[in-house]
Amino acid sequence: AVVSTQSTGGAAPEGLYQMPPGAMLYDGAVLHMRTSGGGYLAGPQTVPAKGKETEWEVHNAGFMVFAFKNPTNGQFLTVKGKNIGLGGQDDNANFQVKFNPNGTVSFISAVCDGINLGGADNEMFLEMA
Repeated sequence: AVVSTQSTGGAAPEGLYQMPPGAMLYDGAVLHMRTSGGGYLAGPQTVPAKGKETEWEVHNAGFMVFAFKNPTNGQFLTVKGKNIGLGGQDDNANFQVKFNPNGTVSFISAVCDGINLGGADNEMFLEMA
């Protein structure tokens, strides 16, 4: 049998049960965010493979609002101007979650209109670290 490694909605490529994204978004969870472009979110940029810089600890910041801290460097994903950067935990580090019909999630800045984690590739698959 040929096993496809292409992403199929919320199915894990290795055929294992894929936890729904909502179940991974709890305070203290550590996860990786794989963008629709295939890279992993590492702050303002994406990188091709998972590593310490792509680990994000979930911080609940309100109803359906989250902040993400890198456990290694202590920096939060944040909005700087019109871009995503790294910084401290303040309102600019809060992102509202949107659950997309294809099993991905998008994280939209809670304070800056039109700014999303991942930029143009903002539909992301969550993977537990």
